[in-house]
Amino acid sequence: MSHTIRPLSLLVALGACAKPSAGAASASSTDMTGSAASGGVDTTPGPGTADNTSANPSGDPTAGDAVSGAATDASDTTSDPSGGPVPPIDECTVAAPEWIFCDSFEAGGTWDGSVTNPTLLEDDGPFGLAGNHAAQLRVPPGSGGSGLYKDLALHDALYVRFYVMWEPGHDFTAPRHGPGGLHGGNTDCVGCSGSQPMDWFTSTLENVTAPPHTLQAYTYYPGMYMDCADPNGSCWGDMFPCTAGPSYCTNPDHAPDIDAPEMVAGQWYCLEQFIDGGTPSPSGDDASGVLNFWIDELEIGPWPELWLRASPDVQLSAVWLYLFHHAEHSEEGLLLDNIVVSTARIGCPGPS
Repeated sequence: MSHTIRPLSLLVALGACAKPSAGAASASSTDMTGSAASGGVDTTPGPGTADNTSANPSGDPTAGDAVSGAATDASDTTSDPSGGPVPPIDECTVAAPEWIFCDSFEAGGTWDGSVTNPTLLEDDGPFGLAGNHAAQLRVPPGSGGSGLYKDLALHDALYVRFYVMWEPGHDFTAPRHGPGGLHGGNTDCVGCSGSQPMDWFTSTLENVTAPPHTLQAYTYYPGMYMDCADPNGSCWGDMFPCTAGPSYCTNPDHAPDIDAPEMVAGQWYCLEQFIDGGTPSPSGDDASGVLNFWIDELEIGPWPELWLRASPDVQLSAVWLYLFHHAEHSEEGLLLDNIVVSTARIGCPGPS
């Protein structure tokens, strides 16, 4: 596996509680509207534009699955579109109609922040392809972060799939967040923490720092309850599945029910996340939001009946892939490749 560093830019530290700063047109993504400045491949209306041809949040079983061509209900999160041939180095050149954003780090596109042109490595990547490139995220010593942020056209439900490898030597025990996931609502609060939000929600996949280092979805949303006992009203994110013990994990439906794999350094993983904001509810009554994720096609959820949004104006609005450290940590960070946001299941291509 080759690791020739291609220094496109310096990594920029993230603010701890704010949307990553936007930059000029800059890193390798394809925007399926054909807009080079927005980066990636983006076949949807521009950022902030409502588009409800989403992942079928209504549960209509006639909605089409572009990957397989079969009629598929997007709420059926057990479907598996994986398998088949290994994709080309630039997977975005064979994008499915449901894909609204794609970045294989081969086309020279841009992200909106905070690292608009990430450092790219020549790395064989998840499919062992010579000449492939992957984005590298590393954080300078001490507290801080680095990440890739992209505005999306507004949807009620979306999937994001990406490949991640923690670099050999990475310290999984250092307190951190990332590698990330989807955000809904107010994008000024991408990365905000410590409160129970009403105008936004966010869920990012991250590893548990205590062994075994499994993955969980660290989630801020109106219905959060696991760590909201502070007398000043502070709340910290819920964990799906909840692995923090009975004082936090008071809802048995949110406890682990399968043996999830432990994350190890030096290995590529295919991660996919699904969020359906559900029916908006000012009070949480009849909450119908859904959260789910897969590790190499192993389904870890789903977690239904979540109160994810109080207003119909709160829709999925951004994807944020990042690494944030609270304190000292290893120099080695993570690599990202083959990022896709879609209104249908994406899956992990290649032989099953």
